[in-house]
Amino acid sequence: MIKYKLCENCNTKFILTIHNRKFCDECIPLIYKAFYELNNILHQRKHIKHICLACDSIFYADKRFKFCKDCSWLIKLAREEYGKKQYHNKHKEERKEWEKKYRQENKEKLKIASQISYHNRPWAKFFSLIKSRCNYEWNDTYDWYGGKGIKCLLTLKDLKFLWFRDGADKMIKPSIHRKESNKDYTIENCEFIEFKEHVNLHHIERMKHPITLFKQEEII
Repeated sequence: MIKYKLCENCNTKFILTIHNRKFCDECIPLIYKAFYELNNILHQRKHIKHICLACDSIFYADKRFKFCKDCSWLIKLAREEYGKKQYHNKHKEERKEWEKKYRQENKEKLKIASQISYHNRPWAKFFSLIKSRCNYEWNDTYDWYGGKGIKCLLTLKDLKFLWFRDGADKMIKPSIHRKESNKDYTIENCEFIEFKEHVNLHHIERMKHPITLFKQEEII
């Protein structure tokens, strides 16, 4: 049986010699010619000379490209981070409310997780205490530390080094002590000692520099 089909280009009938053929014998060479011309145009576009707007380097690409391959992925990352920042700034209040609800609903889980982390890394507890003293005004002891200009210049690695240097793992109740109370938290100025010794040292310092708790009444 001879089968006929309409050409998709000129709408004329032609005999099907090959399965799934779409064009007649007259239109096929024209289509191939157009296809090769398109390929030549695209090949020429890829070899256009450009200068990268980020690093001023020369590269060859299509007209639409403005950045080289080395800079393009960095710019994508920067755009993604900028978008994330904008999203977080818009939804700050929603995030705070969600965090409060999560903490209220999962108090026991968070307590267990904190105990496990402090058990494996006991120096991390001291790091969080020092940071809250020096950086956050909501802390009760901020006036004696951050309010006086004392800064936390330690890291977790520094506290780990001090922990094993001073043998805090063998102490009954270790506490971090600053050798000079007017200076910042640094490796040179800090050491781990027993809690009782720390209390005695504070008592001696207070005896040397007494603090007046009550204001002097104005004499009328």
